[in-house]
Formats: sequence, C-alpha cells, structure tokens
Amino acid sequence: MNLQEMIASSDKLFILLPNVLCMIKSEERRALEADIRKTYETAMNTALDIVKEEFGFVDKDTFAEAANDSKFVGCMQANIRGLQLHYNECYRRLEELEKREEYFGMHAYANQLDMIAGLLSCRDICHYPFSGVDFYWARIFQRTFFEDMAFDGKDYPDNWWDIETYTHKKREEIISLMKKIGIIPLFARIELLSGDAEVSKPSNRFNNKYTTLLVKGGHDILDYLRRRFKDEELEYGTILAVDPSNPRSELIQGICERGYTMTGAIEGTGIIAPFSMELKNIYIFRKGEYPLIT
Repeated sequence: MNLQEMIASSDKLFILLPNVLCMIKSEERRALEADIRKTYETAMNTALDIVKEEFGFVDKDTFAEAANDSKFVGCMQANIRGLQLHYNECYRRLEELEKREEYFGMHAYANQLDMIAGLLSCRDICHYPFSGVDFYWARIFQRTFFEDMAFDGKDYPDNWWDIETYTHKKREEIISLMKKIGIIPLFARIELLSGDAEVSKPSNRFNNKYTTLLVKGGHDILDYLRRRFKDEELEYGTILAVDPSNPRSELIQGICERGYTMTGAIEGTGIIAPFSMELKNIYIFRKGEYPLIT
C-alpha cells in the first residue's frame, strides 16, 4: 500500500473503544471534564489570537517563531494566566473526585493503555519527551524515560501545569499512588530526565530499534522531529503520536516519509484522568514496511 492509499484509508484504522465508561460517568465528573476541556480550548484560542495580533496571521511557521521567543511566550502566558490557574484548580478537584469514585478515571486510562500495548511489537523502552507527570505509561513498558524541563524545579514561561506539580514530593506521591492502586507495576522502572527535550545530549539519546518514542498532548510532533533530529535517520522501533496538533494527513505523510508505516490507531474513550491530558487520537507507527491492521 502506498502513502496516499494509507492516508485515504486511515479512518478504517481507528479502533473505537466501548462507550460504556462514558455512559456511567457521574454528573460531577461530566461537568468537571467539560470545564477542563472548555478552559483549555479557550486558552489555546486566546493564545492564537495573540499570535495573530502580533504577526498579522497564524500559520505553522509564525506559531513556531512565537513559541521560540521566550519574551513573547511570557507575555502570552500572562494573558492566559487566569485560565491556566483555573485549569490547574480543576485538576486538583479531579484528584479529589478520583478518591471518592475509587479512581474511576485512572483505571479507565490504564485500560486504554492495555489496548495500546496489544498493538505494539516491542515494549522494552519508552522515551517520553515533554512528559509532565503522566507516569501512567510506565504500565506498559519495561523501562520508561520521562523527560521534562520543569523537573529541575524552575517555573518556565511555557509551563502549563503549576510548578508544584513538578516538585520531587508531588512526583513521588503520584508514582506511589499509581503503584498502590495497581495502575503501574511495583517493579516499574521509571527514570526522570531534566532538560530541553529538543537538545541532543548523552542522557536522552534513545534513537534505536528497541525504543518507542512517545509524543503526547497537543504537540507538533513533526516540528519536534525536525528540531531534535534534523537530518539524522530515525531508528525508533515505534513512534506513538498521541493527540498531535498536526492534521492527520500531514502527520501520516511526515512520519511515513521518514521510513515508517502506520500500523494502527485508537480513538480513545473521552475520559480525563488526573496528572495527564486527555488520552485520544493515538497513532502507532512502526519502523519499516508492514501490512496495515484493519
């Protein structure tokens, strides 16, 4: 199957998970999730309006230019600070709701990861740049490297989560809770890398066939690959793109042109769990040429 046929048939690849979880949500959870989604969408639209006002229009290049101007990002963050604070407060309320509802959302997230795991050919190592405290993924890999600048404790202008979330104390609390309620194994090998994920250094070089690259949470994965690897050949055994900002056809073409086949996709269940952005639109790419899963 050629690239254009793969893009055209990509809708058929999506595995639709059962909606039963959504049907049994409490009204409090429904309202809280709606508030989280609305706040995030409003913040993103506000940021785009600010970019448009500064540059006259918005496209991929101007947005990338804006994102790399620390002074401009600081001004933009100041404009959406109220929304950001509300977003983080919603997640704190979600943590409390999880306790009362026996960790409904966290277990739903874990169940989705189990389905993803069934579509992966290798689960030895995962490299997860821009991870935040989304430690759920240690459930399905033998060893997971979570990479985020904020692990060094500094409050960077483009941090979305509040700085308290990244502290050593909070990270340990999250990992301990996930082990206690069976989200991640007691023996999970979790390693935290602090630094700029777009800069190559000995501690974050995982570009090999035994490693899965995971980029999640509204990132432009194609831009990340260009900045991080430039003309270097990609050797990751698998690439997971989760809720990327790239249009689907652009995403598929961009990654497949670097020697990959899209072997599966999962839509997600519409559940929001603490410590992580929503798990949806999961694309699975495997190095080399393979038959599509249909």
